[in-house]
Amino acid sequence: MSPEKMPCKASDSQASMPLGECRLQPLTGIAFAAIVEGVNWFRICLAQPRDMRSRGSANSVRETGSLMRISIVLPNLNCKKYLKECIEAFEAQDYENKRLIIVDSASSDGSHDIIRSFSERNSDILWIQEADRGISDALNIGLKHIGDGEIFGYLGADDIILPGTLRNVFRALDERPLAIGVFFDSYSQNAMGQRKLRLCPCKAMTLPLLMKHRTIAGMQNTYIRSDIVKRYGFNLSARYSMDYELYLRLAKDELGERIFHIATPSTVNINDGNISTRFRKLSRREAYRFAFRIAPFGWKKIMVGLRSLR
Repeated sequence: MSPEKMPCKASDSQASMPLGECRLQPLTGIAFAAIVEGVNWFRICLAQPRDMRSRGSANSVRETGSLMRISIVLPNLNCKKYLKECIEAFEAQDYENKRLIIVDSASSDGSHDIIRSFSERNSDILWIQEADRGISDALNIGLKHIGDGEIFGYLGADDIILPGTLRNVFRALDERPLAIGVFFDSYSQNAMGQRKLRLCPCKAMTLPLLMKHRTIAGMQNTYIRSDIVKRYGFNLSARYSMDYELYLRLAKDELGERIFHIATPSTVNINDGNISTRFRKLSRREAYRFAFRIAPFGWKKIMVGLRSLR
């Protein structure tokens, strides 16, 4: 709900004033948010390279003589149902320098048999059997096995990465020397196999946009330079909205405007009893708590107003 700009209107007592002395009506909090969002969008446009086909930059993701490795962390705990399909979709990617890091030490539903069968025959799949204290901790464990010069990605055991996604990640970052990451649209699939396209609501992850839209893109549809993710890490107190909490901290440090939207789907996210669907209300409450904590003072009133409209 983008607020419309209100024209300056003189009151009856001001009607006889010279035009230059007309007093502006004070901006509402929502109107102020719209102005800030517009300023941030202008900055994003300036950050885009003039020639999207240009190559060669100090921040380019192309290594000398090879493609930069894209490492994806997959935390798992008793999510056997779609795990095999998830791993097979990763294997089918036509990007050579890739790795899947599976963190699972405690599954008892047969997941380990599936993971073992893949990791023993495919050197691109690394199985980490280190005990974790939840998804955020498992992601941090996976990060320990990723070098600084890589690209970080995430998959849930019920996320199916679409063909060509990793090559799209590399191409998008290689064309944008100022970018630290990219995020994609996605498909949402229910238990009956019906798919629905989910389009991201905006083009970057600035603080005003995150306050307005909450999680703009799930972590499974977001790829960020590994040195950035390792520097910030995942907050262990985040049980459901760890991606949103990370985005907020990046945006607070003005890095969110360097994470660009790519208008194509990257995954099929299967909503069949996963955390996102089972704990939707708890996730929303947790997300608001993190946003309220990180928001600048002036944004706190705006957030209360936005929450009342949900």
